[in-house]
Amino acid sequence: SFEAEEVNPVEMQRGGWQAILDNFKKYAEAN
Repeated sequence: SFEAEEVNPVEMQRGGWQAILDNFKKYAEAN
């Protein structure tokens, strides 16, 4: 299960996931 709610839900929703997806996209394109 994910514990994002305990960390900081607002931060995760506002930009955390976008940053994660951007990093994953760069990583996927680089390989």
